[in-house]
Amino acid sequence: MLKLVGTDGNKYYSFDLKPGSYKVGRSKDADICIMHKTVSGSHAELTVEKSGRIVIDDVGSRNGTVINGRKISEPTELSDGDSIMFGLTEFKVKDSELPDRSEVSSQRISFTGDVPENSIFMPIDETMRPLPQKALRSAGIDAYYFRYG
Repeated sequence: MLKLVGTDGNKYYSFDLKPGSYKVGRSKDADICIMHKTVSGSHAELTVEKSGRIVIDDVGSRNGTVINGRKISEPTELSDGDSIMFGLTEFKVKDSELPDRSEVSSQRISFTGDVPENSIFMPIDETMRPLPQKALRSAGIDAYYFRYG
């Protein structure tokens, strides 16, 4: 069974993907509802074909849809393990019948910005360590004024 799994940083999501078309967005009318401020009311459309082929298309969202680090502007085919960002929320396509090929260190989160292109992404296991000065400088953050918590 195909699944779409991910997080908005506060909540974990898991959606079963059966053949059909799914509206993705913040609207309560969306088939895949992601309640995060960077997800548009109508953000993307996900189509699962009977063959198992999955295609995603951004439907004019404000913050875009990013697949494996690339913002899409046309329908794009997805594969098991692909990373999908709707705004600043991150998801993966997962075939629950296949072994999970991702590792914890490959999961990424954002700690700054509301636009994916202006955000810094780092492995989740590194977020518990003090931020490297280079990362802080690239984000335009003066380390002296940066506060944890």
